[in-house]
Amino acid sequence: STVEPNSISRPPHGLVLYHKDNYKILCSTSTSCSDTEVLVCNLRTQKNQILVVLCYVKPAASRESIITMVGYIKRCLQSWQHHPFVIMGDFNIDAFDSKNDHVIQLMSSEFQARQVVNCKTTKQNTCLDLIFTNVCSQYGTIFYPFSYHNIVYVSF
Repeated sequence: STVEPNSISRPPHGLVLYHKDNYKILCSTSTSCSDTEVLVCNLRTQKNQILVVLCYVKPAASRESIITMVGYIKRCLQSWQHHPFVIMGDFNIDAFDSKNDHVIQLMSSEFQARQVVNCKTTKQNTCLDLIFTNVCSQYGTIFYPFSYHNIVYVSF
């Protein structure tokens, strides 16, 4: 099954959540601006509920847009402080480049989550697709020949 933001008014960033048919989306919400897009889904698995947040950050997005996105995610996570969540997506900052450590540290500290992707996620051997989580999950990438990016996944 899939969940996508409103396809009529959404910008062409490409957020989509694929999930197993036996997982249920309890609710979802999304927001976007010129530099970012966020899709938030409350997902019920066979064992528990988890909040899945998908993000797209445009290359060279303004600092203000990133701060606004972080604020939106924080509001969505307020009632989930002690519950499992995953924030993942194309942040368009290379995690391999130390000049981007401040963004990763901001996300990690704001959400008390760790960034778990440590492999290349693009054809240029960069790590632009990140996963911040407060749960131990299996994650990885799958080569996808039709995109600049590999598929990044999390399994619960």
